[in-house]
Amino acid sequence: MKHKWKRAAACALAIGMLFSLSACGKDAAIEKTVTYRLSRYRHEDGELSKEQAVDAYLREAGYSELFIGNTGAETKYFLYQKKAVFQRSTGVPVGAADGEWSGFSADLVVSDASMPESGISVKWLTVNWRWQADRFAEEEKISIEWDESYAALSNSALFELHGSGHLEHAEQNLDYNAPELPLDQTGTYFVASTDPAAIDRQPLVYSEPMHIDMGENSVTYTFSVDFGSMFEMEYYLIDKEGEKIYGGRGYYLIDSSDYRGSFTICIAKFSEINNYRSAVARYYKQDDGAYAEKIGGICDFREYIEE
Repeated sequence: MKHKWKRAAACALAIGMLFSLSACGKDAAIEKTVTYRLSRYRHEDGELSKEQAVDAYLREAGYSELFIGNTGAETKYFLYQKKAVFQRSTGVPVGAADGEWSGFSADLVVSDASMPESGISVKWLTVNWRWQADRFAEEEKISIEWDESYAALSNSALFELHGSGHLEHAEQNLDYNAPELPLDQTGTYFVASTDPAAIDRQPLVYSEPMHIDMGENSVTYTFSVDFGSMFEMEYYLIDKEGEKIYGGRGYYLIDSSDYRGSFTICIAKFSEINNYRSAVARYYKQDDGAYAEKIGGICDFREYIEE
């Protein structure tokens, strides 16, 4: 069947061209590039989508609505796959930071996936941060340190950049009267992992190898934010007969004044006791070549979750 398409008039410019940001007070031009693709499904029979099922699992596993809302889809699915459960968290609450850190908030979350019957304590350490400030992000760093009795699994690291985005370009399948795409949407812009098999749905359009700096009991990851990043989202309807119907496609440009990130790594140890241990996260931002540091606080946790 030949499909009819509706294209947003305001989005006629080709993806990948250079666009001026002078209207936003920035003099530089950026290249808008699709860096992540995903598909979303709406079921006529009310069946939960994959993302809804993952969020439902995380709620049951003790994670807060703040964590679920501020964490990208790939990181959440990663924890879902590991059958992790929430244990402890600490951080910088929204509104607590001021001055050059105004608009910054962060959390260090300890998730448990231990196997006490085998004497193996396994923790997934996730740092979430959010910037609600119109800023230029130079090279920045995130680091996590933990109790020296644990060892990190170097192939377990996952980084995700996600946040709000505005619709730049859209097309709609008019054959079944698909709904208009939302003008603003939250999604993932970039994913990197030391284990490529950990990334769900093979969504990457462009990626560089992920290099992490491992210390004896710490890890540091250096990154930058490309404000030309866009995610491409395809919409499908699953009808009551299970047929997948294409609804449309939208391209969303990252909002430089509201974006989030997550960094996750696994640590493990053999233990027959249940002592208290700790971890701490630090965020470094660069200004004029110098780094400023923000510490999220020490997070204490037990080697095993007590029943």
